[in-house]
Amino acid sequence: MPDGQKVSMIALGYSGPIEAGERLIAPIREFGPPLVDLVRPMPYSEMNTLIDTANPPGQHNYWKWNGLKGVTDEVIDAVVEAFARVPSPQTAVIIDQLHGTASRVPADATAFAHREAPHGLVISSTWTDAADTEANITWTRELAAATAPYSTGGVYVNSAAGDKAEATYGSNYQRLSAVKAKYDPTNFFRSDQNIKPAS
Repeated sequence: MPDGQKVSMIALGYSGPIEAGERLIAPIREFGPPLVDLVRPMPYSEMNTLIDTANPPGQHNYWKWNGLKGVTDEVIDAVVEAFARVPSPQTAVIIDQLHGTASRVPADATAFAHREAPHGLVISSTWTDAADTEANITWTRELAAATAPYSTGGVYVNSAAGDKAEATYGSNYQRLSAVKAKYDPTNFFRSDQNIKPAS
């Protein structure tokens, strides 16, 4: 929170009839009174801006992502223990869901192959002072390593700093490498998680 208080947040998204959505989220609303309730009908484009004010331009960022086999007690304990000593109050740890349509798409239908993970653990470290870079990166890597035993081994491309492209694209890497050889044989486009052209 702006005052530095650590909080938990549930971000909801439902596309469908409002009445059905209200029934689905009723148990969450009945759990207890929230500090803030922003749940209401809104366009998808607006929902995509909800965290913009918490992430202004100019901040330093370092992300990691583990595809989780499940949200187990061990994962929760690792997150709680790490977050007790998080170096930046702007950092968030997110457990997202990969249920529904995302899990029904075959692993080889798109570049993203890690659809067997029911959840993703997003470690989104953000800080303002460049002098704090090493501490924040180290903390992020430590939490990623602590939760790796409960992971599918998959890596999400947006959070793949320092990870190999093979881990990012999984079983699709060889096919993507063949596509790269056809359309970019000189490896002109080689930033970030580079897919090297097949030889």
